[in-house]
Formats: sequence, structure tokens, C-alpha cells
Amino acid sequence: MAISLNINITQGSDFSLRLTGKNDDGSVINLSGYTGRGYVKQKYSDTGHLLNLNPTGVVGLYQDGLIDIVLKPTGTSELPVTQGLYDVELAAGESVIKVAKGFANILPEVTTAD
Repeated sequence: MAISLNINITQGSDFSLRLTGKNDDGSVINLSGYTGRGYVKQKYSDTGHLLNLNPTGVVGLYQDGLIDIVLKPTGTSELPVTQGLYDVELAAGESVIKVAKGFANILPEVTTAD
């Protein structure tokens, strides 16, 4: 069951988000055997992406369905200021479950190192 969640990523800053994978009935997905994938795109029709979110299951907590997205400043510093969109999915074989989707707001960095 995908949640709608808008995210804000600031250029040159850390970003982290923890999601919980759930089935359509609301039960938590045991992530054993699943691979996470997720991207930020400028628009739906883009064939490429602005950012790979690289969602990963939390080691030791697969049974709790916990998924982390962790970005370092080096991964966010070159992003364009824009409102794009993103989604995060879990895949296992032919099964694909959408976990989250929404707008991804890329905000400008205001303070920079001298």
C-alpha cells in the first residue's frame, strides 16, 4: 500500500527517510527476498533520473518492513533546484509493491562554505 508523501531535499545536505513497507491490507511486509528501488525524476515521461534514492532494508529488521533512504551531501550538491517526483518500490521476482510516492522538492543551499 503506497503512501503519498512529499519530500524536501536541500542541495549539499544530508537527507534521510525511514519508510515501512506494507501490503494492501496494511500488514507489514517481511523484506526477506525483496530488493528496494526508487528514483527522483524531473517529470513522469523522463527516461533518466535525477537521483537514485537507493532504498535499503534495515539489516536485522526485515520482518518489520523498515526501509531506509540515506543521502550524503556529495549526492545532493549537484541536484537542480526543482519540484520533481519520486517513488519507492519493493521487488521480488515478478512481484512489485509500491511503498511511497510523491513530489520531491529540491531546495537550494543558502549557506555555503567560504
